[in-house]
Amino acid sequence: REREREREREMNPNDRSPSLLRRFTEATGLVLATAPDLSSQEAADEEAREKRRVEGEMKLLARTMRRTCLFSHLDEADLRAVSNAMDRVPFKAGDRLGAAEGDPTQALYVITRGKVERRRGFGLRSRVVDETLHGMGDLPDPEKAEKAESDKGSPSLGVETASWSSKVFGLGQVSPPVEQVIEQRVVPSDGLEDMGNSSSPSSRGAGGGVGVEQVELVGESQDLVAFGTLHALDEAASFATTVAVSDGLAFKLGSPQLRDIFDNGSVARGVARGLSAEIFRMSDRYRTPLFEQPPQVVNVAAVSVAAAFEAYYRAAMNSLMNASLTGQASALFPNMHLQIPTRVAYINGFKATRQWLSNEVDARLGSATTSAERAGLLLVPALLPGVLMTPVSGLLEACNAGESNPEPLFRRMWRGLAPRCVREVVFGVGLNQLSDYFEERVPSEFATSKVLRNALGSVTAGLVSGYLSHVPHNLSTMKLLDPKTSYGGHFNVLVKKAEAGLPVGIPSSAVPAAAVARALLWPTGIVIRSTQIVGSFVLLNGISHLLDVRLWGSSRSRDTDKALSHPGRK
Repeated sequence: REREREREREMNPNDRSPSLLRRFTEATGLVLATAPDLSSQEAADEEAREKRRVEGEMKLLARTMRRTCLFSHLDEADLRAVSNAMDRVPFKAGDRLGAAEGDPTQALYVITRGKVERRRGFGLRSRVVDETLHGMGDLPDPEKAEKAESDKGSPSLGVETASWSSKVFGLGQVSPPVEQVIEQRVVPSDGLEDMGNSSSPSSRGAGGGVGVEQVELVGESQDLVAFGTLHALDEAASFATTVAVSDGLAFKLGSPQLRDIFDNGSVARGVARGLSAEIFRMSDRYRTPLFEQPPQVVNVAAVSVAAAFEAYYRAAMNSLMNASLTGQASALFPNMHLQIPTRVAYINGFKATRQWLSNEVDARLGSATTSAERAGLLLVPALLPGVLMTPVSGLLEACNAGESNPEPLFRRMWRGLAPRCVREVVFGVGLNQLSDYFEERVPSEFATSKVLRNALGSVTAGLVSGYLSHVPHNLSTMKLLDPKTSYGGHFNVLVKKAEAGLPVGIPSSAVPAAAVARALLWPTGIVIRSTQIVGSFVLLNGISHLLDVRLWGSSRSRDTDKALSHPGRK
């Protein structure tokens, strides 16, 4: 029987079981399993690992896509469909992804691992719209946003869209903004030109010129996780050249595939919702630079009523200010038959000249080729109204100086003209640009009413303008009250008054410097002057806004109105 078993094993080479196992099976009736097929088991394990890897990558891709404004509002089924249409693109450091700057954008990229640099050379190509820099950017990682909120000890602001702003006008509470770090490098200009044809960050040429290269990071642990999202649909010119700075993984969606998914109504609606939320976020985060604040259309009737009321307040505060400088009391409301119409013309002049000059500047901004030329144009409507209104201001000041200066009114109005011009420039910027600037930046959590926001902006602008204009105001007023004394003599009087108010214990050698510093930084009458400017700004801006019937019942924000009325400004 044993020999028969041996012959059976020889005839069946696949039977690897030893004869002892066969004997055990025959004796006990139990069947022992044979050794497994190692090759098929390894293949199954490899298949399972590959499946887990793909599932992990797709989950990471979906979470990353939620941070792009384009896909932030897709439902799960649509997001899965879009992600399945994307191609996996591994990359290594130095690889170039997508189109070079200025070339057609044929795909959008979502970076799930690693980092890339977006490099843009200034002045070397025609300007194209940017989908990332200071607008239409990507959204913060929801997990990081929740962790940041929990670390602060406050409840999470939510991550429905994970937008940068917490004010998306009812589209969901979202996380606060994190500014993307933008770097500028000085590189050879021919190297910038060669960037589009190079996959290496080192091959930038070494030629003659020097240019400026704007660089921002996109990818893992960055604020931006995608690029080409707004350019791929119509294959618009690429904003920048993208070069990998580390090994990583990206997913790309070609322009034809992107156009195809827009044929799906559900996807198209989700994209529209995401872009709408981003537009709301951008409009709420929109912060106009100081000298780019566009004016509102002047309502002469409303401004005139506001100026007439404010004329009494300003006259009384001016009389108190003069008394603090000279020690001589004067009437609170002198020559009001002249002050009221002059003040009305003065305030309307500030508003009207600002609007006129802004319109003229807007017509020329498009032809400004350099940043210096643009900045110079924007300074015109900010500074020139104060210069033009200086003589009118001199007439108002002269009405309060009759008891100290017996000169005829139309003669003494020119006393102190130079420092008064400086003061009027500061006053004009504060009344026109700075009030709007601070109103725009009042946190919505603090105030949502337009009237309250306007008042808070006016108070802040009044404090800043009152402080910055107090020294020119003191000198112009003292010259008006005592025209025979030089400006140097008047400043010495201010220094002596400041010296009298210095605290005891200052070394005698430091007293002169300390007195000059106090005369400049905290001089006589600063509280009265600041109170005057704050009150004037609140009255002028507040009353004119309340009386402007064009604002009644309007649901649009002030920023939207300004943007529509001045589309030429950024």
